[in-house]
Amino acid sequence: MSDPATPAMHRWGTASAIAFGALAVAWFFLAAVPDVIDAPNHVLDVYADPGTRGRIFAGTVLLALAGAFLLAFLADVHHVLRAVQSGPPATLALLGGAVFVALLLLAGALLAVLPLLIEFDEVSARVDPDLAAVVVQLAVVLLLLFAPIAAATLVLAISIAALRHRLLAPWLARTGLGLAVLLPFSVLGFPLALLSLWIVAAGVGLGVRR
Repeated sequence: MSDPATPAMHRWGTASAIAFGALAVAWFFLAAVPDVIDAPNHVLDVYADPGTRGRIFAGTVLLALAGAFLLAFLADVHHVLRAVQSGPPATLALLGGAVFVALLLLAGALLAVLPLLIEFDEVSARVDPDLAAVVVQLAVVLLLLFAPIAAATLVLAISIAALRHRLLAPWLARTGLGLAVLLPFSVLGFPLALLSLWIVAAGVGLGVRR
Protein backbone atom coordinates (compact mmCIF):
# COMPACT_ATOMS: atom_id res chain seq x y z
CA MET A 1 0.00 0.00 0.00
CA SER A 2 1.36 3.41 -0.90
CA ASP A 3 1.92 5.97 1.79
CA PRO A 4 0.35 9.32 0.82
CA ALA A 5 2.70 11.17 3.17
CA THR A 6 5.82 9.74 1.51
CA PRO A 7 6.14 12.22 -1.43
CA ALA A 8 5.87 15.17 0.94
CA MET A 9 8.44 13.57 3.27
CA HIS A 10 10.87 13.06 0.38
CA ARG A 11 10.48 16.65 -0.77
CA TRP A 12 11.13 17.80 2.78
CA GLY A 13 14.18 15.51 2.98
CA THR A 14 15.66 16.99 -0.20
CA ALA A 15 14.96 20.56 0.91
CA SER A 16 16.48 19.81 4.31
CA ALA A 17 19.68 18.48 2.74
CA ILE A 18 20.02 21.64 0.65
CA ALA A 19 19.32 23.86 3.66
CA PHE A 20 21.89 21.97 5.75
CA GLY A 21 24.54 22.39 3.08
CA ALA A 22 23.92 26.11 2.69
CA LEU A 23 23.92 26.77 6.45
CA ALA A 24 26.99 24.60 7.09
CA VAL A 25 29.02 26.33 4.38
CA ALA A 26 27.92 29.72 5.73
CA TRP A 27 29.08 28.65 9.19
CA PHE A 28 32.48 27.62 7.82
CA PHE A 29 32.95 31.16 6.53
CA LEU A 30 31.72 32.79 9.77
CA ALA A 31 33.53 30.53 12.22
CA ALA A 32 36.43 32.12 14.08
CA VAL A 33 38.67 29.38 15.48
CA PRO A 34 41.73 30.81 17.25
CA ASP A 35 45.13 29.19 16.73
CA VAL A 36 45.78 27.39 20.02
CA ILE A 37 48.81 25.44 18.82
CA ASP A 38 51.23 28.20 17.81
CA ALA A 39 49.70 31.04 19.83
CA PRO A 40 47.54 29.94 22.79
CA ASN A 41 47.28 33.53 24.10
CA HIS A 42 45.75 34.48 20.75
CA VAL A 43 42.41 33.01 21.90
CA LEU A 44 41.54 35.94 24.13
CA ASP A 45 42.77 38.46 21.57
CA VAL A 46 40.31 37.00 19.07
CA TYR A 47 37.42 36.97 21.53
CA ALA A 48 38.14 40.53 22.68
CA ASP A 49 36.98 41.90 19.33
CA PRO A 50 33.20 42.69 19.35
CA GLY A 51 32.95 42.11 15.60
CA THR A 52 34.45 38.64 15.94
CA ARG A 53 32.09 37.83 18.79
CA GLY A 54 29.18 38.89 16.59
CA ARG A 55 30.36 36.53 13.84
CA ILE A 56 30.63 33.71 16.35
CA PHE A 57 27.10 34.30 17.66
CA ALA A 58 25.68 34.37 14.12
CA GLY A 59 27.61 31.24 13.23
CA THR A 60 26.30 29.44 16.30
CA VAL A 61 22.71 30.14 15.25
CA LEU A 62 23.45 28.93 11.71
CA LEU A 63 25.07 25.76 13.04
CA ALA A 64 22.08 24.99 15.27
CA LEU A 65 19.72 25.40 12.31
CA ALA A 66 22.00 23.25 10.15
CA GLY A 67 21.83 20.48 12.74
CA ALA A 68 18.03 20.61 12.79
CA PHE A 69 17.82 20.37 9.00
CA LEU A 70 20.29 17.49 8.92
CA LEU A 71 18.12 15.58 11.40
CA ALA A 72 15.15 16.09 9.07
CA PHE A 73 17.23 14.73 6.17
CA LEU A 74 18.23 11.75 8.32
CA ALA A 75 14.58 10.95 8.98
CA ASP A 76 13.96 10.80 5.23
CA VAL A 77 17.08 8.70 4.60
CA HIS A 78 16.11 6.27 7.35
CA HIS A 79 12.63 5.95 5.85
CA VAL A 80 14.06 5.21 2.39
CA LEU A 81 16.64 2.70 3.59
CA ARG A 82 14.13 0.86 5.75
CA ALA A 83 11.78 0.63 2.75
CA VAL A 84 14.35 -1.00 0.45
CA GLN A 85 16.44 -2.99 2.94
CA SER A 86 16.10 -3.98 6.55
CA GLY A 87 19.26 -4.36 8.58
CA PRO A 88 22.40 -2.39 9.47
CA PRO A 89 22.52 0.32 6.74
CA ALA A 90 19.37 2.13 7.87
CA THR A 91 20.36 1.93 11.54
CA LEU A 92 23.98 2.92 10.91
CA ALA A 93 22.94 5.89 8.79
CA LEU A 94 20.55 7.14 11.47
CA LEU A 95 22.93 6.62 14.39
CA GLY A 96 25.99 7.92 12.56
CA GLY A 97 24.12 11.03 11.45
CA ALA A 98 22.63 11.67 14.88
CA VAL A 99 26.03 11.34 16.59
CA PHE A 100 27.56 13.63 13.95
CA VAL A 101 24.94 16.30 14.64
CA ALA A 102 25.44 15.99 18.40
CA LEU A 103 29.23 16.34 18.13
CA LEU A 104 28.96 19.20 15.65
CA LEU A 105 26.65 21.16 17.94
CA LEU A 106 28.80 20.41 20.98
CA ALA A 107 31.88 21.72 19.15
CA GLY A 108 29.97 24.83 18.13
CA ALA A 109 28.83 25.39 21.71
CA LEU A 110 32.40 25.11 23.01
CA LEU A 111 33.60 27.65 20.47
CA ALA A 112 30.80 30.05 21.46
CA VAL A 113 30.71 29.71 25.25
CA LEU A 114 33.65 31.97 26.13
CA PRO A 115 32.71 34.76 23.68
CA LEU A 116 29.17 34.68 25.07
CA LEU A 117 30.37 34.88 28.67
CA ILE A 118 32.71 37.76 27.80
CA GLU A 119 29.99 39.58 25.86
CA PHE A 120 27.56 39.52 28.77
CA ASP A 121 30.24 40.24 31.39
CA GLU A 122 29.80 36.86 33.05
CA VAL A 123 33.57 36.39 33.06
CA SER A 124 36.46 38.79 32.67
CA ALA A 125 38.03 39.25 29.27
CA ARG A 126 41.26 38.36 31.08
CA VAL A 127 40.12 34.80 31.80
CA ASP A 128 42.91 32.25 32.14
CA PRO A 129 44.37 31.89 28.62
CA ASP A 130 45.29 28.26 29.28
CA LEU A 131 41.67 27.43 30.11
CA ALA A 132 40.49 29.27 27.00
CA ALA A 133 42.98 27.34 24.86
CA VAL A 134 41.82 24.02 26.33
CA VAL A 135 38.17 24.81 25.54
CA VAL A 136 38.99 25.74 21.95
CA GLN A 137 41.25 22.72 21.48
CA LEU A 138 38.51 20.40 22.74
CA ALA A 139 36.12 21.89 20.20
CA VAL A 140 38.67 21.40 17.42
CA VAL A 141 39.22 17.75 18.41
CA LEU A 142 35.47 17.10 18.32
CA LEU A 143 35.11 18.93 15.01
CA LEU A 144 38.07 17.41 13.17
CA LEU A 145 38.38 13.94 14.72
CA PHE A 146 35.28 12.50 16.34
CA ALA A 147 32.54 14.19 14.28
CA PRO A 148 34.06 13.14 10.90
CA ILE A 149 34.20 9.51 12.04
CA ALA A 150 30.48 9.60 12.83
CA ALA A 151 29.85 11.33 9.49
CA ALA A 152 31.84 8.62 7.72
CA THR A 153 29.43 6.01 9.13
CA LEU A 154 26.47 7.98 7.75
CA VAL A 155 28.02 8.43 4.28
CA LEU A 156 29.20 4.80 4.09
CA ALA A 157 25.78 3.39 5.00
CA ILE A 158 23.98 5.58 2.45
CA SER A 159 26.53 4.81 -0.28
CA ILE A 160 26.42 1.02 0.20
CA ALA A 161 22.62 0.95 0.19
CA ALA A 162 22.55 3.31 -2.80
CA LEU A 163 24.80 1.02 -4.84
CA ARG A 164 22.79 -2.08 -3.96
CA HIS A 165 19.41 -0.58 -4.71
CA ARG A 166 20.25 2.17 -7.23
CA LEU A 167 19.07 4.92 -4.94
CA LEU A 168 21.72 7.32 -6.26
CA ALA A 169 23.67 7.71 -9.46
CA PRO A 170 26.58 5.20 -9.32
CA TRP A 171 29.22 7.93 -9.51
CA LEU A 172 27.70 9.74 -6.53
CA ALA A 173 27.49 6.56 -4.46
CA ARG A 174 31.12 5.69 -5.28
CA THR A 175 32.16 9.23 -4.40
CA GLY A 176 30.48 8.66 -1.06
CA LEU A 177 32.56 5.52 -0.49
CA GLY A 178 35.74 7.51 -1.13
CA LEU A 179 34.55 10.33 1.10
CA ALA A 180 33.81 7.87 3.92
CA VAL A 181 37.40 6.61 3.74
CA LEU A 182 38.86 10.14 3.80
CA LEU A 183 36.65 11.67 6.50
CA PRO A 184 38.47 10.08 9.49
CA PHE A 185 41.58 11.94 8.30
CA SER A 186 39.92 15.36 8.54
CA VAL A 187 42.38 16.22 11.30
CA LEU A 188 45.05 16.36 8.58
CA GLY A 189 43.21 19.15 6.82
CA PHE A 190 40.53 17.42 4.75
CA PRO A 191 37.76 20.03 4.37
CA LEU A 192 34.46 19.10 5.99
CA ALA A 193 32.79 21.45 3.50
CA LEU A 194 32.97 18.58 0.98
CA LEU A 195 30.82 16.51 3.30
CA SER A 196 28.17 19.23 3.22
CA LEU A 197 28.28 19.31 -0.58
CA TRP A 198 27.94 15.52 -0.77
CA ILE A 199 24.91 15.55 1.54
CA VAL A 200 23.30 18.18 -0.69
CA ALA A 201 24.04 16.07 -3.78
CA ALA A 202 22.70 12.94 -2.05
CA GLY A 203 19.52 14.72 -0.99
CA VAL A 204 18.90 15.97 -4.50
CA GLY A 205 19.88 12.61 -5.97
CA LEU A 206 17.46 10.71 -3.78
CA GLY A 207 14.68 13.09 -4.77
CA VAL A 208 15.46 12.77 -8.49
CA ARG A 209 15.70 8.98 -8.37
CA ARG A 210 12.28 8.78 -6.73
